[in-house]
Amino acid sequence: MPRIPQHERNMLNYIDQQLTAEIAVWRIVKSGWFDKVKVLKKAFDSALDMKEISIDLLIKGEDEHRLEIDLFDLLNQRNSGNEYEYEGYRRRFFQNYSKEHEMTFDYIFEMTRDERSALPKLDQPWITILNKGEDYPFENLKTYIDWLWYRVISDASFTPNLSKTMNDEQKKYWNCSESILGDKVEPEIARNVIKDWNDITAGNLALGSCIEGFYFDGDKMTTVIEGKTMQGCHIVALPKQIDEAMFDTTLEYVKSYLFKKQIPIETIRDIYTHYLPINIRTKTYKRQVIKNKSMVSMLFVGLFCDRLYETKIVKWKRTHSKNTKIETLHDAAECVAEFFSDIGFQYETESVVNARKKLLKIINELDVNH
Repeated sequence: MPRIPQHERNMLNYIDQQLTAEIAVWRIVKSGWFDKVKVLKKAFDSALDMKEISIDLLIKGEDEHRLEIDLFDLLNQRNSGNEYEYEGYRRRFFQNYSKEHEMTFDYIFEMTRDERSALPKLDQPWITILNKGEDYPFENLKTYIDWLWYRVISDASFTPNLSKTMNDEQKKYWNCSESILGDKVEPEIARNVIKDWNDITAGNLALGSCIEGFYFDGDKMTTVIEGKTMQGCHIVALPKQIDEAMFDTTLEYVKSYLFKKQIPIETIRDIYTHYLPINIRTKTYKRQVIKNKSMVSMLFVGLFCDRLYETKIVKWKRTHSKNTKIETLHDAAECVAEFFSDIGFQYETESVVNARKKLLKIINELDVNH
């Protein structure tokens, strides 16, 4: 069997990344920790409001919403991260924000002590848990379907022309269209893609934590190795206890920081090959939940079914059995089967039940490293 193209492998890796986070967050929700993270966020917001009032803190020239998120992430790193990542993240944070926020952070840290102590070390960032905890992975499913619709990636289980919701014009388009991978990209759009990617890389505090924690510029600090001053050198200092996966990823992050990616973009394929997350582009990512393409829709289906069975709340418009309440696993599976069949994945109720069983096995075995 021929190997699938590099861009398609990368895109499967990206979907795996997203699904891994969704499944890990759902595991946290089912374990009861999501509510405690919400309580912590409420305490954080209250402490931040009180601090702003007490010192009449005006955020001048700073994005208030972005500052709030980064402060919350810094608190997360302080509470859950290792010392090297936290120190790097902290240095990076205060490169972006004024020093007056040291008092803000110290105050928030003290005022959230009880809420933080009620939480274990979770395998997902708190902000990710909050963003994903209450909803289905609609956005990631839409991304995957868009890729399939425009034939950027292939999936034998996707047959939208069998969907009852498609009109004749849509069916005709699907049957006649070809992949857009070979479509040319306008030079200005290509330049913007590269610029956006490099801007995101440079401004990513999580990336900055690795860079600031492990990378040093020999021209900006005095470092002597074997009697020689290391001017004109890049210095990478790695702790001896660093594990192999983090060793590889850190070096890739440093390379991405030092050497801006300027790979020419001429077609759609070039965008998907080169401008995905760093650890995917540089081949340091190891898939955690997707073993082959046939698993992608199964994982989405299983996750939707388990969420619906647990919550009994349908968060999409139903086209069949509109008045049927969700009371049993069969009810949930039937509802999910209808939903996925309508968008192009032909699933029977029993297949959905089996997909949920496989998902539960993955949830129990999932080992997310952060």
